[in-house]
Amino acid sequence: MCRTLTTLLLLALALPAHGGGAELIRIDKQEQLGTTRMVLELSALPAHRIEASGQRVDLFLTGVQAEALGAPLPENGQIIRILAARKGPDLMVSFLLRTPPRAVKVLTRPQPAAVMLDLVWDEAGAKVRPAIAAAVPGMPQIRSDQGALTLGGGSSYSGRWESFFETYDPGLKVAVALRYSLPALPQLVYDPLHAGPEGQTLKEGLGLCQQGDWSAGLALLRRLSASSLQGVDREALRLFRGEALARTGNPAGAEGELVQLLSEAPESALRIRAGYLLAWAKAAAGRPFEGSFELSTLSRGGAAYHPYNVLADLLQAEILLGAGSADKALGVLQAKRESAGAELGQLLALRRADALVGLERHGEALALYRRSELAEEFWLARPYSLGCYAQALERAGDYPAAAVRFGRLAELLKGVAGADLAGYAEGLSTLRAGHRERALEIFQRVRETHGEREGGFRAWLKMTDLAVLAGSAAGGPGVLSQYAEIARSAPSRQLREEALFKQSLVRKLAGDLAGCVADMESFLRQFAGSSLYRHGQALLAEVVPPLVEELIGRGDEIGALVLVERHRDLLVSGLVRPGFLLTLGQSFERMGLLDRAARVFQFMLDGFRGQPQEQECYLPVIRVLVAQQDFSGAVAAAATYFERFPQGEARNEVFALQLQALLASGRLEEAAKILTLSGRPVSPEIELLAGKIFWARENYPQAGAVLAGADAPGSDQDPPTALMLRAESLYRSGQGDQALPLYEQLAAGGPCVDQALFRCAQIRLATGQREMALNLLRRLAEKEENTPWQRAGAEFLQLEQQAGLRD
Repeated sequence: MCRTLTTLLLLALALPAHGGGAELIRIDKQEQLGTTRMVLELSALPAHRIEASGQRVDLFLTGVQAEALGAPLPENGQIIRILAARKGPDLMVSFLLRTPPRAVKVLTRPQPAAVMLDLVWDEAGAKVRPAIAAAVPGMPQIRSDQGALTLGGGSSYSGRWESFFETYDPGLKVAVALRYSLPALPQLVYDPLHAGPEGQTLKEGLGLCQQGDWSAGLALLRRLSASSLQGVDREALRLFRGEALARTGNPAGAEGELVQLLSEAPESALRIRAGYLLAWAKAAAGRPFEGSFELSTLSRGGAAYHPYNVLADLLQAEILLGAGSADKALGVLQAKRESAGAELGQLLALRRADALVGLERHGEALALYRRSELAEEFWLARPYSLGCYAQALERAGDYPAAAVRFGRLAELLKGVAGADLAGYAEGLSTLRAGHRERALEIFQRVRETHGEREGGFRAWLKMTDLAVLAGSAAGGPGVLSQYAEIARSAPSRQLREEALFKQSLVRKLAGDLAGCVADMESFLRQFAGSSLYRHGQALLAEVVPPLVEELIGRGDEIGALVLVERHRDLLVSGLVRPGFLLTLGQSFERMGLLDRAARVFQFMLDGFRGQPQEQECYLPVIRVLVAQQDFSGAVAAAATYFERFPQGEARNEVFALQLQALLASGRLEEAAKILTLSGRPVSPEIELLAGKIFWARENYPQAGAVLAGADAPGSDQDPPTALMLRAESLYRSGQGDQALPLYEQLAAGGPCVDQALFRCAQIRLATGQREMALNLLRRLAEKEENTPWQRAGAEFLQLEQQAGLRD
């Protein structure tokens, strides 16, 4: 059975384009039992070569071009990773493998053009990852806990998957653009030098700006031409016009004025104020790193520029916060600010709290927010801080207060980016505050208002989760179709992976194990880098065993084997019940896959070493070793069993297998020795084996003695039976009179009739009952099967008849 996984190659390095040659289109992965085929589809067939070294195979494609093709191959099965790099004129595609392949073959296909790499795995090799493997290097160590083999890793949701719909938190953050603060700057007292109308207009405009009426001041200052003023008046005009533009929402215009000022008067006494405003304008215009550079030149002014250094630190911290460097921002803000005024001190404290939220130090942040006692108007002018405050409240568990703040943020952001997520966060906090119906109303509103945005899809997803928790999962199709649609259409990868994961989980809860596995396989292929990946592996490891048992129970052992092969890695990295392993091993045993069965049972034995369940593992291990004709291994395992569990429940069965292995391997002396031990196990099967062993050693009296207890019905269906072997032992030890009744019993019917008739004739003849002996030989000779015993009987009859004529 073959399953094709179509996926795209992740190029670990950006490959420079080369003109001409073929183009790598995509890579497909095909898995069969014992073989993995990597199909590289190209626009034309190139020259190629391979280099294989252990767990790495490099395929060189001459003149082939490739771009970064998108998603990575799934890092499961035998393929760990695929990398690509340019090596001279060749594109080198490297396959990192979990185990070294037994053979590597390269085939080509002309239409559509493809190079196919066949990796052949050695199923019987000791270095190959088995269907179930014990002590795999790099894997967590097995530990036993209440009848299950548990390995490190896994999921905290294992065994309580229903709670995933309620408690899983992907860590929502409402992204709000940070508005850079522009607090009041130090007061400037200036009287224009120009005495004419221009000077009067300049004075009036500066006065309005000093009073805080920046719009009116800007209107007056725009009437003036810089060319009509000279010296400090021109500098003042450009400075205040630039600041007025900045404070009225035109950072680009402000930048133009300030650049002109610093260009025309680089040594101006106003250059520090102008430099700070220029840094703010560049940051506000969307070039924060240019603004940061301007601040770095400004900070060299020394103590004389202290007021602007504090302002510069605030702006620098805000630039760092906007870039996601909360730790660096907090470092800038930690310095003491005794000289900062009330407004500036308030802003510094606010940004410290914002940085603490970015560092997830929510308790400290809340203390600062609450200590500030800021007015509502203050928050409304700073949506970034309002979002941080709401997030800190939510993380601290104050859900009612968080819901209020997120609601205000959603209103504040109406019509701009972030409103959808703020609305969703309001609903989520309301739900966590215990108001389910109100939360559903909010989610519905967000979905209707922001249906195509992330917040709208998140609201839809959470409404579907609530339907599952309310018991709608039993209905199935409605819930499943909603998760499927979100998984197809959601705008963010995180949402799509969460929806597909939950779709698979709903199938598990509804008892659709095959559907659960199919969905989870798709999830693991598509989202190998997901934070949910380990949970998906744990879920699959939990679902695959009962599905395998279900398939085996239905008689679909081939399907079960394919499933195990597909998920061999997961079965050693999840929660594996011994009952499943036993069923799986027995299934392999019935199918004749003895190597796999042996590894499964050995895995059980290694996993339960030193635990109460260890005793139960020896019998299947020894049974399969005997079937594999690994008689030395079977004998050694049996000896270990008796050393550890001399009175074990399976002692009769294990002892019988030990004798069978010793007999088959010709180790008759060892077999005879353990048969003479006092207190050894006794059963009809064991006595039959003992008889065979003593028979093989030509100790016929001992063979006859032990076989006396081995002729229980059904103890052995293959000739010689215990009865025949016992009769032969008595006959060969000279006790024909005791053997005769046994032979007569065998002559009545069964697989040994001919031999029994011949021996009866011999014994009758030896005791002088010649006529009776001749009748038995005639009866044997008249049979038409032409067996060796019939031919021997006919020859014996002829000789006896000739002897009678001579007499």
